[in-house]
Amino acid sequence: MSLSGPDDDKSWPLDREERSGGEPWDIPAREPRLAAVKPATLLKVVREGSPRIRLRAFRDGRSAVRLAGTRALLDSGLLDALAPLGGSANAARLAERAELTDVELCRALLELGAAYGLVRSVPGGWQLTRQGRSLVGDSTGRAMVEALGGYHYDLYRELPAQLRGGPRRDDLEVHAELIARVSSALAPFIRDTVLAAVDEVRPQRVLDIGCGEGEYLTAMLKHSVTATGVGLEADERVAALASERLRRAHGDRGQVLVGSAPADLARAAEALGGPADLVLLANVIYYVAPPERAAVLEQIASVTAPGGAVLVTTTVAEPTAASRHLALLFQAQRVPMLLPTAEGLVADLRRAGLAVDRSRRVAPGEPVVAALARRQPG
Repeated sequence: MSLSGPDDDKSWPLDREERSGGEPWDIPAREPRLAAVKPATLLKVVREGSPRIRLRAFRDGRSAVRLAGTRALLDSGLLDALAPLGGSANAARLAERAELTDVELCRALLELGAAYGLVRSVPGGWQLTRQGRSLVGDSTGRAMVEALGGYHYDLYRELPAQLRGGPRRDDLEVHAELIARVSSALAPFIRDTVLAAVDEVRPQRVLDIGCGEGEYLTAMLKHSVTATGVGLEADERVAALASERLRRAHGDRGQVLVGSAPADLARAAEALGGPADLVLLANVIYYVAPPERAAVLEQIASVTAPGGAVLVTTTVAEPTAASRHLALLFQAQRVPMLLPTAEGLVADLRRAGLAVDRSRRVAPGEPVVAALARRQPG
């Protein structure tokens, strides 16, 4: 069947060998044309079903497909194979570099990437566009594509089976490195909140519970040059990374212990040389079961100096799509977790005997809050 128009001199599809160098040609841009739609047909479409639902499904579906397609371009290694070349390469060479075997399928995926503006066809093959280079080089942006197009999407694809008794998810362990990269998108906002607390409290001893790779503990010690700090981290491998980070940045002013709260709080206080002036819990409170949170916070308060402060930052449950999605993801895990509400967090801090100075949103548009609470003197 011919799809040629007045500006065409060939019919679609062309044989593969008609493509220059075995690659797709650049199709010249054309003025958009309005489809010749009969008014009666348009009226019929509007009257059938729900046009609003269909339009939403169409728009959301295209976004979902784009995300999945972009993830496939990353996961396949095709974009990474292009990145170091500088020039161009044909599909066969890229497939070889990415250790892929289906060249024709690679070519089809690259053509999709061209439609998304990530690659362009040039004489002799393919090149990354500026947008494609940005995606490959932005660790956090790339992680967001891989996570949202990966385990976040898989949650819903696999949810019907899980609802019928299928296996629960294990994303926090399987995708731990990816989750850490995604979380770095909010790190600048949380860091600002942490350093504001350092300015207000002026601590000499800081304790970071669930310190991860030590980003916030390192920042606190840099901001308060006379302070010493201890981090608690349950993962031995991550604790080693945090220890090395602290050693390089601050010598013996900081150390990391393998452990968790509340079991290792006394050991952490001993390593600090006394109670902490500032205790940080960044994105860890939801690992504690809701009935136990106030009691755990009370034990944390017991290793906080009178007049000292406890800063809790966390994703919270609220009636927004972003929050409800994360709540569902957390609850679907092998060990289910429940997000606190902002009000519930404040209530738990008060039940722990702490006076809450303030609670506020950390980042615009995100369900993440920070609460600063003080241990009263005496």
